[in-house]
Amino acid sequence: MKNEMSPPNRRILVIDDNLSIHQDFRKILNPEPGNEAALAEHEAVLFGKTATGAATSAFQIDSALQGAEGLARVRQALQENQPFAMALVDVRMPPGWDGIETAKRIWEVSPDMQIVICTAYADSSWSQMQEKLNPLDRLLILKKPFDSVEVIQLAHALTEKWRLTQDSRSKLADLERMVGERTIELEKAREAALNMMEDAVEARTRAELANEDLKAQISVRKQAEQNLATQHAITQALAESTTLNTPVISASGTSNSAAALLSKIESIGKLMGDRVDPQLAVDSGGATSFFSRRKRLVALGASAGRPAALSSLLAGLPGNFPAAIVLIQHVDEQFVTGLAEWLGKHTALRVGLAREGEEPALGAVLIAGTSDLLVLSGSNRFAYTPEPRDYPYRPSVDVFFESVAKHWHGDVAAVLLTGMGRDGAKGLKTLRNRGHYTIAQDQATSAVYGMPKAAAALDAAVDILPLERIAPALTELFVATVDHSIQS
Repeated sequence: MKNEMSPPNRRILVIDDNLSIHQDFRKILNPEPGNEAALAEHEAVLFGKTATGAATSAFQIDSALQGAEGLARVRQALQENQPFAMALVDVRMPPGWDGIETAKRIWEVSPDMQIVICTAYADSSWSQMQEKLNPLDRLLILKKPFDSVEVIQLAHALTEKWRLTQDSRSKLADLERMVGERTIELEKAREAALNMMEDAVEARTRAELANEDLKAQISVRKQAEQNLATQHAITQALAESTTLNTPVISASGTSNSAAALLSKIESIGKLMGDRVDPQLAVDSGGATSFFSRRKRLVALGASAGRPAALSSLLAGLPGNFPAAIVLIQHVDEQFVTGLAEWLGKHTALRVGLAREGEEPALGAVLIAGTSDLLVLSGSNRFAYTPEPRDYPYRPSVDVFFESVAKHWHGDVAAVLLTGMGRDGAKGLKTLRNRGHYTIAQDQATSAVYGMPKAAAALDAAVDILPLERIAPALTELFVATVDHSIQS
């Protein structure tokens, strides 16, 4: 089986009706000679000094101004055996297809191609996206204006994902071929073994019949021995009963055999009296523990447009989950209402938007609903602030986590899910330093291992868990605590 890894594919297609967007992506991903230092600097931040050899190769950028033109370029690249690994697609491109329709048509001809929807505005609701692009976990969203570090990280992660997908498919084909060859060999060996066993079957059958006869003879003998032993015991008992001495009282008032009889009776009494009623053996002790009855909050941070990860986590929480949940998701505010409705169909919890002046609600999932920064005030109520205006992440996981660490006087569990960039890592570290429980999603189950990776580098997470283990961990932390507190 081949063990060589395929060479990287850094071919990226940009589909946007705005030529300046094409120029921006080229400056970031394929700098002109003399400007490579900026790309190398960004990549050093993302991958470290040891990874510069793998990170300094520029990307190959091709362009299309409309969705139909982009689809034609994808088909041509496949025919020339030079497929694109990734496409950056604008969501609005009048008068032609929008980004959602373009992505749908590209995936019909190139299903492995990684597609990122770039949006500042949207003509499609989240529900419409779900209908056209099912399943939604294949959809990535990049908000405009975008940060160059995010774009570089996204390009590296998704082109590498495309390469790994091709390697996995190639290795799977090799394994299937090897399994087929091995199956033929085993079938031939099986036929040879069956032929060899046919001659031994008759001899084995004769031996088994002889063994059964011997077992029957042994059984008859054992039964006869048991019958003989029983008869002997009965005879002995009858003989002893005829010599039993009855106690006789002498003239002096003493008995010649009464003492022996009384001793036997006393022994029997002791044997009977030592029995203990099991119902009296009840453990009256019981350890009690103190469990916090303070307010409970779960703070979630996510990016990279992965609603499937959120729906999987929320679906794993019970309907009686005894904590308020607040979600900070990097998504355009025009999508938030549709996202809340979609998530509400996948969880027993109530899902809505975080409103100015309201408090986190027990058993509800409240999502940051605007592009301003959601914070928790000193009275534990929601507030939105536009400052700082130059902050690249809107809403910001870091800003909300920091406000929780400052103002929430209760139990907190904070979770940082898959996402590009570093938003949330510092805030998660602050919460851990305050003694709160923190979780970061692991690399294996992250679509883009950016935000959780930054948190792991800061040692901000108490636990680094795969996605499927996060909901059970939260349930064990809160639900089991409440049940024990009620029982005690």
